Amino acid sequence: MFAAMFRSGGGGSGSVSSSGSGRGSGGGASTGIRERPSPSAALNDVLSRAESVEDVLAMVEQHHATFKYSNVSTAVSRVAKLAKRERGRSRGTSPSPLASDERYVRLMQLVEEKLWSFKARNVANAIHGLATLQADCGVPVEGHIIEQLNEVVEAVAPDMNAQEVANTLNAFSKLDSSAAAAAAAE
Repeated sequence: MFAAMFRSGGGGSGSVSSSGSGRGSGGGASTGIRERPSPSAALNDVLSRAESVEDVLAMVEQHHATFKYSNVSTAVSRVAKLAKRERGRSRGTSPSPLASDERYVRLMQLVEEKLWSFKARNVANAIHGLATLQADCGVPVEGHIIEQLNEVVEAVAPDMNAQEVANTLNAFSKLDSSAAAAAAAE
């Protein structure tokens, strides 16, 4: 599906208007050419429209070699949102099988590989997604990943906007709460 999007021009993306009138967004002459989104942007679009955890993990499996840092944070965020929704539907309280899924494990490897490339928004989204997975879906997050993300947060904090700061603080709060609950259960 993803590769076909590039061959076909993405269903309109990157198309050239034969009339020459273009689809410009303002005054002035338009060339009639719309820029084709980068492969990373196109992948993020597909990831953000995924309707199930399975869809996202299938994209990880198929395209992990081409994932950029933005794709990794989008995938983590989307998996978290969808896993929470799917868990709510099933009203399940049993541990999630997600942590043992080899595609999810690969996604966590990608987090480790790309985290030092994360920009403020990416790290905020990734840490929030991981906190949601651990606190709301019962998917444990390895401590060393959280520690490394914490270091990245410290590095990009000056570039964070208010929403990114709020998401990050909320994520660390969720992680602390779920870690305390796990320790109390032992």
